Amino acid sequence: CRSLIEFNEVYYDDFHDRFRSTSDAQRLYEAQVDPSDAKHLKRQGMSIDQIISARQSGITGAVTGGWL
Repeated sequence: CRSLIEFNEVYYDDFHDRFRSTSDAQRLYEAQVDPSDAKHLKRQGMSIDQIISARQSGITGAVTGGWL
């Protein structure tokens, strides 16, 4: 439970984020996506499903970000 709370704190750095969804954070946590990668990819316009799929396929944040 503590690690999920810590994940949520990193993933949602803006406490007043109106698009905040604990179920999204929990799905990302359970898929073992790094919270900082998830936050970056979400800001790049990827959906939660796309982020999880990239993680399951072994695609790193550098590849999805386009700089590798």
